[in-house]
Amino acid sequence: MIYDVIIVGGGIGGLMAAIEAKTPANRVALLTKGNLFKSNSALASGGINAVLNPYNTKDIQSHIDDTTKSAYGLGDKNNIKYMCNQAPSIIKKLTQYGVNFDKDESGNIAQRSFGGGSVRRTCFVGDTTGSQITQTLIKKAKEVGVTFIVN
Repeated sequence: MIYDVIIVGGGIGGLMAAIEAKTPANRVALLTKGNLFKSNSALASGGINAVLNPYNTKDIQSHIDDTTKSAYGLGDKNNIKYMCNQAPSIIKKLTQYGVNFDKDESGNIAQRSFGGGSVRRTCFVGDTTGSQITQTLIKKAKEVGVTFIVN
């Protein structure tokens, strides 16, 4: 079989890339070394940090500052800024794919403090966030026609 796009890696990043690359005109294969449910992404339990009010630039700057501090200054500042600015749209996309993040009493995505954050900004699915996201993305990838090749 000939593929138009080949994604290497079956974690959350690889699964999302495969889903996004799949169009009616593109044959997409996702190559993974082993069991998709044993990836680092699938085993992660904490959550994903995102400022869910992207118009609050103070909160986004705080997210950037916390991430830079947690990386002990080793992270590329432009990449950290990009990641923090994109995080809300990633959470929205994951929700559209069917990830059922925990909700607060108002029905909004619940956020908790986690991993060195100065404020609550971690979106989560109980204590199985990585597993739930991975399962949802595998289902979505299959629905859109991504081919899985497991070594």
